[in-house]
Amino acid sequence: TLSDFAPHDHTADYLHILTIQKNVNDDIRELLKTVSEQKNALKRLSMIAQKTQNAVIITDKNGTIEWVNEAFTTISWYKLSEVITRKPGDFLQGTDTDLETIRYMHHQIKQHETFSCEVLNYHKNGTPYWVRIHAQPLFDAQGTLTQYFAIEEDISDSKRLILGINTTNARLRTIVSSLSDGVLLENEHRRIEIINSR
Repeated sequence: TLSDFAPHDHTADYLHILTIQKNVNDDIRELLKTVSEQKNALKRLSMIAQKTQNAVIITDKNGTIEWVNEAFTTISWYKLSEVITRKPGDFLQGTDTDLETIRYMHHQIKQHETFSCEVLNYHKNGTPYWVRIHAQPLFDAQGTLTQYFAIEEDISDSKRLILGINTTNARLRTIVSSLSDGVLLENEHRRIEIINSR
């Protein structure tokens, strides 16, 4: 009968409930601390991405633009509102863009691979400019591709400088080869660099 059992003391139940509540509160405090730290880290990263001199582009897994930073607008002259939901290659590349480079980028994107290359792009007004692109896929915890992240560095000035040096070099070689006197040019290691036919 019920009288055979000792009366139940509810104090133990209350202590158990209080212990569980304390553990839950501790877990919530720890979770809030983690969320706050992540929020601060995200805010710092966002500020860096927004203020960097290099263009930052984030696309969805299909390569459609979701976000660009201010530097992208400065470099390309396109605003976010003009490029969102578009693919970068559809409006940035043009007639003189190297087809092999375009194929390489498409292949890497299709294979979900990281890539780096230099490519000729076009400003909003059609003026060409050079960028060095570093792009990488972003995956979720299950390994599924979710987005692409790219940083573009404007290298137009260095490309113009190299082109100028190459042009000057070609002109000097032409002048030397057409001289009526014999010419032999050595480098600082006394190795012959240029001779003309004379």
